[in-house]
Amino acid sequence: MTTDNPSYTHASSAYQQTSDENLEPMEIILELFKGILKFLEQAKSAYQKDDLEQMTYFLDRTFKVIEALHAHLDMEAGKKEAEFLQEFYVIMMGRMGKIFDRPDIPREFDQLIAYATPVYEQWYVLTHGALPNASEASATG
Repeated sequence: MTTDNPSYTHASSAYQQTSDENLEPMEIILELFKGILKFLEQAKSAYQKDDLEQMTYFLDRTFKVIEALHAHLDMEAGKKEAEFLQEFYVIMMGRMGKIFDRPDIPREFDQLIAYATPVYEQWYVLTHGALPNASEASATG
């Protein structure tokens, strides 16, 4: 996928310029979404081990990533994509903040992961042109 693609342009411009010496802005965003999924998995695992301190630690890390992404969102440049992302972040933070109100906390973690996975996958496609095949995905973990 090239930067001529309107979806890529809007998604990319949904964020104010973020840069790193070694990563392009879209790759940074992709890594942040990857972190969201990883931290949610770790929080769920900690909960299942009855380690609420670790669970809270990983939820806090997830919140911080989402807050950082949300803070750099440029609503005007990002158009509909930015509106979607803003709603996504608000829903994620709201559900994480009320996780102990849920009757089945591991299931809630699964639902949060399922909700965030397609967004991560879309960023992956925007960054790399396609999702990795199964062997590439397991190698990059």
